[in-house]
Amino acid sequence: MFLMQTEQKVLVLTHNFPRSRTDISAPGFMSLYRQVNRHLPLTFVVPHDSELKSEETVEGMPVHRFRYGRDKAETLAYRGDMHRQAFMHPFKALRFFRSYRLEAERLIREISPTKIWAHWWIPGGWVGTTAARRSGLPLVVSCHGTDIALLQRIPLLRPAAARVFQAASGITVVSSYLKKRLIHLVGSKVDGLEERLIVAPLPVNSNTFYFDEKTPRVSGSIVAATRYTSQKKTDVLIHAVAKLRSEGITCQVDLYGDGPEKGNLQEVVVAQGLQDCFRLNDPITHEELADRYRSAAISLLVSEREGFGLTLVEAMLCGCAVIGARSGGITDIIQTDGEEGLLVPLNDVDALYQALKQLLTDNSLRRRLANAGRESAERRFSVDTIVRSYLDILDRTSGKGINTAS
Repeated sequence: MFLMQTEQKVLVLTHNFPRSRTDISAPGFMSLYRQVNRHLPLTFVVPHDSELKSEETVEGMPVHRFRYGRDKAETLAYRGDMHRQAFMHPFKALRFFRSYRLEAERLIREISPTKIWAHWWIPGGWVGTTAARRSGLPLVVSCHGTDIALLQRIPLLRPAAARVFQAASGITVVSSYLKKRLIHLVGSKVDGLEERLIVAPLPVNSNTFYFDEKTPRVSGSIVAATRYTSQKKTDVLIHAVAKLRSEGITCQVDLYGDGPEKGNLQEVVVAQGLQDCFRLNDPITHEELADRYRSAAISLLVSEREGFGLTLVEAMLCGCAVIGARSGGITDIIQTDGEEGLLVPLNDVDALYQALKQLLTDNSLRRRLANAGRESAERRFSVDTIVRSYLDILDRTSGKGINTAS
């Protein structure tokens, strides 16, 4: 059990704080924040969005939402395309960063935090670097995948990212895949990066996502939470299910999420004649999603360059047999093909079809993988284990950060 450290307060900078109980844009974060807040009090600076309060307390944590425009113009955050919008609307992006920094500096003066914890190197880490330099506070930066992918796609951003990581006393990434990518992309520009870089995935709320042996499994039921974007490779799943259908193998696929590609994906479902067995549903609460997992037979995540894959862990904890693409952080979850789950090559319709066919037609295999996967997830991704990692990082982070004034 951790001891409450009342002398410390942490100012958290993030652009993706959950806006409601049904907001799936930031899965796992509330479990992390809730548990860390029990030991280190957290105060948040986040972007405002339409119909949200500028200040409120969420589960005992003060949340301050900065304004950077009128309601209809505040679209940079929570849409999943911040970098694209920032390039298209540079003046809006400048207002966003300026408002973010001013609110962070106001709260530093008002509440006197002892450290700054920024999520994603940009925008939170970028704002946090300036705030930390001006206040003398130590900075911890947590990366979650999309920010590191941005460095892969846009090399011109790497010097800016290097400045943030140089300033940070501690840096976390959610998977060993992201650790390797970050070292490869900016390691030569950041002194001592590898020594300050810790793998710490997000925790799962085990009070919500848990196994119930009394809940019957629906044969052929496939459930997954997702974003309807090209990265998630839902089109590969649609075509794999079409192959199953052509062989007379039945299943019912229910995906839950939102995203810009939903309409296009629905057209693919219709074109393949799968309207009766493949549903692209809207987001649901975590409690509702957990109920779906507990009655489902299979869940899957076949994304490209997935930073970690928290939704896969949630499904495993609820007793689903799982399939993952051999890509990104997914291999931190399914470490061995055929043990915690099945791994398939990225973008391979035939391989995904074969994996689904195995689990849909071999109940003993499905049960074995489900049991082994659940035990593995409970052992490696428990809240206590992961929160302890974050608390250790935040606790040992001192004001002896690396000077970035130059």
